[in-house]
Amino acid sequence: MPEPSARSATAVVEPSSSVVRLAGAAPELPQLPDPAEADDLGRTAREYVTGARERLRSWHDAGAAGVAVVECWTRAIDRLIEFLFEAERDRERWVQLIFKLQRSPV
Repeated sequence: MPEPSARSATAVVEPSSSVVRLAGAAPELPQLPDPAEADDLGRTAREYVTGARERLRSWHDAGAAGVAVVECWTRAIDRLIEFLFEAERDRERWVQLIFKLQRSPV
């Protein structure tokens, strides 16, 4: 039986779906601003995705298993989607408030 390569031994998937990372801990994902204060959501999303992709690529190149990288990528995109929904909800509240103020008698 051939010896396992260093790359194949970098992670073990356990029944609980947790991943043991021998290539070091997962990198910290980029921070997202407060959704209520984000000006350009498109730019913010692009910068976040680029930063997350670069960090995860470097981690994978250092020997992290693909399963671990995909798990972190999924978490990053989940955070981004939550951020975008929250930002849109905040904007919608402001639009509704402005609309009410415009219609109310002075």
